Amino acid sequence: MRRDAREAVYRRLYSYFLTGEADGETKDYFYKEHKLTEKDVAFADSLFFAVFENEKSTVEEINDLTATYGADRLTHLD
Repeated sequence: MRRDAREAVYRRLYSYFLTGEADGETKDYFYKEHKLTEKDVAFADSLFFAVFENEKSTVEEINDLTATYGADRLTHLD
């Protein structure tokens, strides 16, 4: 299910930004936990890598929307 795939990607991204680990056991854990099908895994992987492909434009948009301070000053997730 796509909803589960999106949630697994969000958790994988969060883990990546905390630990630097993106593949291997981390990926398998989140995908297995959400019982993703092969099709869901392909969708999830495309979302995960799209974040990095669009990182520069996303940061620029955040900077535009937060004109008085940059993206680096936004609150980080706990």
